[in-house]
Amino acid sequence: MCYAMAPCLLAGLPSAEVRVLVTAWGAGLYLIGTAVVHNVRLPVAAIVGAIPAAIIFGYGFRGFQALSVLAANYGF
Repeated sequence: MCYAMAPCLLAGLPSAEVRVLVTAWGAGLYLIGTAVVHNVRLPVAAIVGAIPAAIIFGYGFRGFQALSVLAANYGF
């Protein structure tokens, strides 16, 4: 978990693009780390870790908020 949170040191920068990038990178590291540590396939780790990753990186580090800002800026 801590290794996956390392990129989120940059999540405090006032840039939605950077925040989306680092939270997606952190979520990816979390899922890969879960697969490696628990010796399961990546799809299984993705299913098991999707909700914790969404809570930590999407809400905690405001990745979802940054994604909605980017979507609004590009007219979605």
